[in-house]
Amino acid sequence: MPADDARTAAPGRAGAGDAAMAELADLVLVLARDLAQTPMDDEVIALTPTEAAVIRCIDRHPAATPGAVAQATGMHRSNLSVTLGSLEAKGLVVRTHDDHDRRRTSLRLTPLAREQVARLRRSWAARVAQGLGPDREGVEAAVALLTRLEAGLAPDALR
Repeated sequence: MPADDARTAAPGRAGAGDAAMAELADLVLVLARDLAQTPMDDEVIALTPTEAAVIRCIDRHPAATPGAVAQATGMHRSNLSVTLGSLEAKGLVVRTHDDHDRRRTSLRLTPLAREQVARLRRSWAARVAQGLGPDREGVEAAVALLTRLEAGLAPDALR
């Protein structure tokens, strides 16, 4: 999407840096939607966006508690419980109880889920490579920037 006057900061209201940050956010949203629609092979289990967010959270934070995952994903505990039930039914997540405190539950991905995450990441990598063409300069810097942004915006639950 080319920048136009409607997407630049109005004089006196926001600086050029604010306009660039807003443009970054806009591009992240567009790219996320595009990547979410990346065609998958028949071996990939279809997930809702909520299920994908929970899988990603557990993948990045093995043995997280349901409460921490709910906070990190911005979900209500009851909604997370329904989502976890769906992911368990698909064979992607297991809940385990602490041997010393049976009230404490942790969440882990199954080997099937790890395989699914790997397939998905390969599909995304191919899609991004297609979009960039042969010039891959700046990819590492973009990853570093977006990682820093994610960390700065993330809830404290799993930092």
